[in-house]
Amino acid sequence: MIRSLRLYPRTWLIAWICHVFWALAGSAAWGANFQDIYRWSSTSADGAMLSQGDATTLRWSIVDDGQDVEGGSSDLVAYLDGIYGTTPGDDLSQRPWFATLQAQFDNIAAKTGLTFEYVEDASGDWNEEPAAAGEADIRVAGVAFPQPGQLGEAERPSNGGDIRLDTDNTTFHNPALLGGVFQHELGHSLGLLHVTVPGSTPLLGTSSFPLQGPQFDDLYALTRLYGDKFEAGGGNDQSTGATLLGTLATGIATTVGSDADDLHIDFEQTDFVTIDGTSDVDYYRIEVPFASEATITLTPRGPTYTFFPENLPQQSLAAGSLSNLRFRLLSGDGQTPLVTHDLADIGEEEQLASFDLPSAGTYYVEVSGAENLNQFYELSVQPDVASFAQTPWVFRDAFNAAGDLNDAVDAAPRQAAGQVDSPYEFQQGTTPSGDPAVEITDGKLFLRGVQGATGADSPSVSAVRNFAPQLSGEKWLLSLEVHLEASASSEDAAFALTLADSWPIGEPLSDDADLTVKLSKNNRYRIVEAGGNANGEVTRQGLAFGPDYLLQVLVDDTQALPKVTVAIDGVTLLTGEELAVSQLERYFALHVLTGSSLASMESVSAEIDNLSIAIVTDTLPGDYNLDGVVNLADYTTWRNLFGRRVLAGTQADGNANGRIDAADYDFWKSSFAAAANAGAYSHAVPEPTSCLLGLLAGSSLLASVRRIA
Repeated sequence: MIRSLRLYPRTWLIAWICHVFWALAGSAAWGANFQDIYRWSSTSADGAMLSQGDATTLRWSIVDDGQDVEGGSSDLVAYLDGIYGTTPGDDLSQRPWFATLQAQFDNIAAKTGLTFEYVEDASGDWNEEPAAAGEADIRVAGVAFPQPGQLGEAERPSNGGDIRLDTDNTTFHNPALLGGVFQHELGHSLGLLHVTVPGSTPLLGTSSFPLQGPQFDDLYALTRLYGDKFEAGGGNDQSTGATLLGTLATGIATTVGSDADDLHIDFEQTDFVTIDGTSDVDYYRIEVPFASEATITLTPRGPTYTFFPENLPQQSLAAGSLSNLRFRLLSGDGQTPLVTHDLADIGEEEQLASFDLPSAGTYYVEVSGAENLNQFYELSVQPDVASFAQTPWVFRDAFNAAGDLNDAVDAAPRQAAGQVDSPYEFQQGTTPSGDPAVEITDGKLFLRGVQGATGADSPSVSAVRNFAPQLSGEKWLLSLEVHLEASASSEDAAFALTLADSWPIGEPLSDDADLTVKLSKNNRYRIVEAGGNANGEVTRQGLAFGPDYLLQVLVDDTQALPKVTVAIDGVTLLTGEELAVSQLERYFALHVLTGSSLASMESVSAEIDNLSIAIVTDTLPGDYNLDGVVNLADYTTWRNLFGRRVLAGTQADGNANGRIDAADYDFWKSSFAAAANAGAYSHAVPEPTSCLLGLLAGSSLLASVRRIA
């Protein structure tokens, strides 16, 4: 028969909620309801020699009914099955009530350096310590308690850490109360004592039913004993394991540790970080996409409150003033300090205002404390609003027929925005059918070649002569779209892009070319370095399915020897290849190739559109059209490119995943809002239509059909 709670006063009932640590209650630590030595010092997963602040993995199990435990044979499974129902088989993790217990472990793990793993019970002796390899450290059982009103009992870690729940009550018919009481006992199993905190309902309190989820006083103890959540899984105590704080976007602060200001903690809150003592150092990594200034703020967090450890007089804790925090900003190697900031007194924030981050790349922030106490904190990195004095475009050719490309070899320069100082130069002529070999129409450039009886008629359009002043020492991106057609599917029916530091008129794949990217009608690509037909090295080759291609070449000229990355349809085929392009003169050439293997009168044509060269050394996040500002025009660019695969981080790919998707809209929206908040302008933010977002799945499917090998 289930014993009811009868009419016991509520406070009296909870005073009996559990028995634990009575012998130790008189030695509670100053400032909290625990001692460092109360924590687990060895576990079946981690082995021995664990100490204060070490992240810890604990395995737990539910004993089978009939297992001998203290107070009798366990009947917990049958008891909970009777309340919540059962499922076929012996896998207890499938029981309806299991999730209530699992949630208590998960909630503590999400806030601390503890990891919990459920395992089947090994049926060993009760309170056997330590657990053997692979066995549970914490075992959960149930018996009918003889004391009226007592709902649970737990052993401290040094006694095995096992938990017993009462199986003769109706309280556990409420899953919230079952979860709260179970997590209370779990707190004891982790090394915590009872405590009373006026104005709060801590997990380890005894004056009312505990809330599900540790409150601040509980979390202060648990993070001191086991570290914060970033200590789990290898930890962030070294720069090699640094926690990614985020990628800086103009005007948008990147923050961690914002939840530790109140005694009350919601079950869902998880944003807590601490320096748990002098041996703890936390590293964070920040990615900076452009040179800028940033403000770094380190703020100690935590409320001030009084509390009563069990059987001890009142104590107080100023949780925001326990350890004097400091930080260092480190360069991309994670070791070289750029600045050390340790100016404020204990309890005050450290702030480094408008510090110059001289270049794009990775930076690290190292946080530490001077006192051997547990200090919650908040770390924020706020990039200052940046602006560009000039547009990053060097060349963007809309192929406007007004340029009159076909009238003369040395026609007036097609300078776009006025930064390119030489015209296209090309081989004039017509095909046997009378079509121009080179033609601009409908805003596109057409190249047409026909295999003749005496050799290949290979028209060539070449540009841009001596545009190095705009590119020297920069990172620049050449992009173009190509539609390739041919009367024969052959390796010799192809389009080619060449980059060279010598005038590239003549043999289309001349030995002077520093880089050649060739797309053939037989669905193959070929990347050749340092020459073409004779002396070049075929760096990459494989399948690239046409007839439509997006070709992108990224040249990093910020180094002594430029490095080149090549992507076709968003698939990166060449990454960081060193290329000896002259600092003084650079040219690119566009070709259609009609090779010797083609029969007489076989034809090849290429349609080129959206050709551009842009400086991308320092670009604003969200500035998708590269005009130097984040505005509504960038939304239009994103909308027009939605669903496309691109070289990661280019065009409108704000999150650098290689695809223009809904996440890139969110990225632009955040950057746009930051610019608006900084007073740059005020506009309503456009929202993408549901139809547009619905197309993403379809565009992803279509993109998967096109493949590079």
